[in-house]
Amino acid sequence: MTPSALTFLTDEDRDALLARATLTHRLDGDVLLAASDASRALYWVVEGFALVQRTVGGVHLSVARLGPGEFFGEMSLIERAPTTAAVVADGPVQIARVGADDLNALADGVGGFEKRFYRSLAVVLSRRLRELGSFVASVDKQTEERHQDLFERLQPPEPSEHRALLAKVGDLRRRLSDSEFSVALGGDPTDVTERVFDEVVSLLRVRGPKAAGVLHRELFAAWMTSRTIAGSLLRIGGEACGPRTRELVLANEPDGDGPAGRALDRWFLNRAALVGMRQACASAARQMTGESVTLLGAVQGEVLRGATARFVQVNVLDRDEGTLLDVHGSVGGKKVLLAQMSIHELLRGRGRLTLEPADAVAGIGLLDRTSPSELTALLELCGRMLAREGVLWLSGTLPSDPEFALYRHLLGWAGHRYEPEQVEAAAGQAGLTVTVETYDVHALYALRWAADAT
Repeated sequence: MTPSALTFLTDEDRDALLARATLTHRLDGDVLLAASDASRALYWVVEGFALVQRTVGGVHLSVARLGPGEFFGEMSLIERAPTTAAVVADGPVQIARVGADDLNALADGVGGFEKRFYRSLAVVLSRRLRELGSFVASVDKQTEERHQDLFERLQPPEPSEHRALLAKVGDLRRRLSDSEFSVALGGDPTDVTERVFDEVVSLLRVRGPKAAGVLHRELFAAWMTSRTIAGSLLRIGGEACGPRTRELVLANEPDGDGPAGRALDRWFLNRAALVGMRQACASAARQMTGESVTLLGAVQGEVLRGATARFVQVNVLDRDEGTLLDVHGSVGGKKVLLAQMSIHELLRGRGRLTLEPADAVAGIGLLDRTSPSELTALLELCGRMLAREGVLWLSGTLPSDPEFALYRHLLGWAGHRYEPEQVEAAAGQAGLTVTVETYDVHALYALRWAADAT
C-alpha cells in the first residue's frame, strides 16, 4: 500500500515508491518519528494506527490519529527542518519509510515522478490549508455573532423603560445589601438570594437582551461572588460556557465568596436545565456498556466517573489542554487517547482523527452547542465513531426552558434548543434510531444504528 492521498502518482510511480520503501513492524507505544528529528523522509501507515503527539507536563496529547494509507513527515521533508511533533504506534503497526535520497533517485530515474509527487503533496497541503481557512471562517462567524449579541445587550432601553428598570434593580440591590448585613449577624442569605435572582430571570424573560446589559452592569459585583457564574462571565475556557464552566455544572459543588456567594452559586446550579443535564449525565453513565468509549469533550469525564461499565479503551476529544490534563488524572488504569481537538472542529473539516468504532459515545449537553445547519452532519460524524451495536448518548436543553434568557442574554451561552422531533428527524437522515428520556427541560437521547442502515 502507498499513501492514498498522493493522487497524481501512476501505478508505475507507486510500484517504484514501494520498491524503495523500508517496511517495519512496530509495537504499541513505539516511537515511529521523534519530535525534533532532523532526518528527512516520507512515512506512511500500511497497517494499524499511529498517533501524532505533543507532550505537556509528561502527558501525551494527540493532535491526529492516522490510519492505513495516511502519511506523515512530509512537512519536515519539504522544509528541510526538524519535526515539530512525535508519531507513536497506537497498537501494532506496519510503517513504510522512503528517505529523501531515495525520493531524489526516483525523481531522476522515473520520468515525471518528481512533478507528480510534489503536485500530490501540494494538493494535500492545499486541502489542509483550505480546511483551516474554513474552520477560521466558522470561528470568525461565531465571534461576529457573539459581538452582535454583546452589542444588543449594551444598547440602553428607552429612557422611561431604563429609569423603571434602574429603579427595580436598585430595589434588588438594596435587598441583597440588607441580606449581607443579616449574614454578618449570623443570618442565612438563601431565601433572599433565591427570591431576588428569580426576579432577575423574570426581568430577563420579559424585557430581553437590553435588560441584560443593565442587570449585568448593576449586579456585576453580586454575579462575581458565584464561582460558576464568575467563571462564565470571565470566559474561563475560552467561551462563556466553556469546559471549565460545564465541569462545575456537572460537579454540582456550590462555592463562592462568603455565604451570599455560595447561596447564589447554589441557586444557579439548581436551575432546571442544569439539574436536568446532571440527571441525563447520571442516566447515561448507568446505562453505558462495552469495553470502549469516546467522550466528546473532557467534561464528559463526569459520565465516565459515574459509569458502571469498566472501559478498557477511553478516547477523549477536547480543544482545551487543561481539561484534557485533568481527565487524564481521573482515568488511571485504562488505555487513554487524549485528542486535542473538538468534535465541532472535525465537523468543520479540521483535523485528522481515525478512531476505531467505540461501544459507547457520549456528548452530554452537546446539542446546545450545535447549530441547526450542523445537526444532521454531527449525528453522521458521531455515528461513524460508533460500533454497530453501540449507543451514542447525546443531550440538550428543550425549547420549553423558561430560563433560556438567563443563559443566552446575560451569560452569553450558545443557545440552540431542539424539540425531540427535530433530533429524531436528523437522526433518521443519519441512519440512526432514537430513544428519548426527558428530565424536566433537558432531554437525553440514546441513538443506535437502524437495522437497515449501511
